Amino acid sequence: MSTATLNTRVQDFIVAHPQLFIDRQLIDAKSRTTIKTANPAIEETLAAIANDGAVDIDLVVHAARRAFDDGPWRRMTPSERLRRAARSRQ
Repeated sequence: MSTATLNTRVQDFIVAHPQLFIDRQLIDAKSRTTIKTANPAIEETLAAIANDGAVDIDLVVHAARRAFDDGPWRRMTPSERLRRAARSRQ
């Protein structure tokens, strides 16, 4: 059985930026703490990630609501959303 490994660029980014991505920007968790995430296949730490809490979740919810209310997604049909999402992954 083979195990998957993180792309080194992704891993370097996560290590350098243990932050939350909210409202199109990286911010520190309000707790200013991190938690370790492990690769369950080999029980090795992958990275320390931001430890978000209730205040951070409120920020995420408000940012998502603003993005939906003020952005183009609300006026799109589901098929248009799918096409746009597929284009952004290319």
